[in-house]
Amino acid sequence: MGFSQETTETPMSSSEHLLTASESLEDPIIDTPDLFSYEVPNNDTDFLSSEEFYPTVNKSPASFSQMFGLPEYAVFVSVLVCSAAIGVFYGLFRKGQQSTEEYLMGNRRMSSIPVALSLLCSFVSAITVLGNPVEIYFYGSTYGLILVSFIPMTLSLAYCYVPVYHNLQLTSAYEYLELRFSRYVRVCASLLGIIQYVIYMAIVVYGPALALRQVTGIPTRVTSSIIFIVCIFYSTLGGLKAVLWTDSLQAVIMIGSLTAIVIKGILDTGGFEAVWSISMEGNRTHFFNFDPDPRTRHTVWTSIFGGYFMWLANFAATHSQVQRYLAIPTLIKIRRALLLNFIGLIVIFGLCYLAGLALFARYHLCDPVQAGAVSQRDQLLPLFVMETLGHFPGFPGLFVAGVTCASLSSVSSGLNSLAAILTYDYIKQWFPHWSDATLLRLSKAFCVIFGCISFGFVFVAEHLGNILPLTFSLCGGIIGPILGVFSLGLFFPWTNSKGALMGLLSSVGLMTALIISKQIIPSRAIDQTLPGLSIEGCPKFDYYHHHQPPHAPLPLNMTSSEDLHPSSSSTTETPLVLGFPPENDISSSSNPGHDWTSTFSSRILLFLTEISYMWYPALGCTLSVTLGLIFSFLFKRFHKSRGVNPDYLSPPALWLLTKLFPNHIMNWIEVDGYPMLTSGGCSFTLSVRSDFSFNKESMCDMKLKRLSVF
Repeated sequence: MGFSQETTETPMSSSEHLLTASESLEDPIIDTPDLFSYEVPNNDTDFLSSEEFYPTVNKSPASFSQMFGLPEYAVFVSVLVCSAAIGVFYGLFRKGQQSTEEYLMGNRRMSSIPVALSLLCSFVSAITVLGNPVEIYFYGSTYGLILVSFIPMTLSLAYCYVPVYHNLQLTSAYEYLELRFSRYVRVCASLLGIIQYVIYMAIVVYGPALALRQVTGIPTRVTSSIIFIVCIFYSTLGGLKAVLWTDSLQAVIMIGSLTAIVIKGILDTGGFEAVWSISMEGNRTHFFNFDPDPRTRHTVWTSIFGGYFMWLANFAATHSQVQRYLAIPTLIKIRRALLLNFIGLIVIFGLCYLAGLALFARYHLCDPVQAGAVSQRDQLLPLFVMETLGHFPGFPGLFVAGVTCASLSSVSSGLNSLAAILTYDYIKQWFPHWSDATLLRLSKAFCVIFGCISFGFVFVAEHLGNILPLTFSLCGGIIGPILGVFSLGLFFPWTNSKGALMGLLSSVGLMTALIISKQIIPSRAIDQTLPGLSIEGCPKFDYYHHHQPPHAPLPLNMTSSEDLHPSSSSTTETPLVLGFPPENDISSSSNPGHDWTSTFSSRILLFLTEISYMWYPALGCTLSVTLGLIFSFLFKRFHKSRGVNPDYLSPPALWLLTKLFPNHIMNWIEVDGYPMLTSGGCSFTLSVRSDFSFNKESMCDMKLKRLSVF
């Protein structure tokens, strides 16, 4: 570029540092694509400094917090007020809430749309919103194939799991385990579910609050307190109906804020073609990695198969989701809700994917993590929002409201579910003579109690340091085995209660041991961050480090993404994604003078500890099913169990077993009510119905449940 003799003076603003001729001699001038630059008249020639190119790098968190003015707080507070108002409406002004059935189950008369939006919000938390774009930013598009896993997951729910829950008209998801197996299996699974959800609620609030603090200036404790107070208020007052309708409102806000971020980010970069072109050059658009090594962070196998088990466990084996299925009166409406939920998952994860590409297109020449502009990876999206939308009144508040809504929905769903679990699984069993009015008051009290307990974990979390990844790992290791014991009951009629209980406890114990081993055994994993990120376009002067408060608290990375193989440029803290376990940091290398991996068993253990976090629910489910089958076989040799009621089996599984084992099916299912059932005198037929349901009909002088197919 050439320079003329004349200069044009331009007033400097707080958001743009325009160079003068003297400044241009000190700061390096970089040649940047037109799609990132804006015009600066200087010496009749347009040029751009690195500080202008990446203004974020020169901003401290305090400077971003100054963008949070009255419009931003107005938007943020309005969302909280609306959520609380819904609870007031259903608790005080709407008739009902006079029974536990109404309070905890919505009287089983809810429509498909609010239930679908609530299903969407319950496990699509703020960790998802903040963490998934970062996965794309650092590790590429292979993770985006998780969208494919939603197809078999939705079909499995609609035809294998939900029909049984609906036909039995359960009051608790774990009630099925008592019907199918025994009271002991129900209690064990519900206790594990309570532990998992209490811890999950605390971390799903604390993690995003910590990330938002860095760029908005809102203290972590303030954000966490607001979320829990509002959730406890409307969940306790309005019951399941209030939770469903607030979840619906929060889903709309969350999707709207993500859409605004993606559109503005892509437009600022020069359009979708520019974003895709830059991402392609940075190897961020490669989807199909068929590496069979389970230690690889993201492959086709981890995204599709690992993602399938990850989300199936959340939607099929947790009371919060099963409770929503049971709140809908008919099976066809439940399937409609599942279809809407599937569309919502595609939209949200698709927006997160595009946000990750937009992040890479903007910061590929000056990675804020390497440059020190952020202390944690999960701060990338909030930082991106503050830079692109920070000067539009109200938009930063909309983003914070969207992230807060993601946390609100997860916590409110958890509180209502925990109240239902304790009421139906324990209190009603221990004190069957208590009146429904007493149970209703206890249910509301349980909402408050569990909210306070989970909120207390937030303060504990501040002092746990790197134990937080271990906590989230334990949550991921619990839901897989619980899915396994549900699958044992639905698909394997020859399993028994002792085998299911031993399989559940053994798999949880093995997963816990594996997760603890991951934290204490040094890893030799390599960095899997894709190339393409650099700091070549960053300014020479690091404003962030020079302006950071002298006694600023050390960052604690815990929310953006599980870091199996952290890059050398990232912080040493291990981040998280979606509530599932991170991997060891390679910084904790073993003593080079002692090779403890020389034995075969040690190498096997080291291999297991380096498995990608995406496989954890699948591994837990597989262990639970396999061990349950083995223990059932062993116990059956000493004690012959009764047959299984066909109502407790998945319709497709029942149909398939009758086709494959026609001479053995009568030994597996309960013959009470089917007096003429014999191996030679029974025929199995298919009944085609428009509502995809199945009937009990008389055939060969007996009754037998038959699968209905479309």
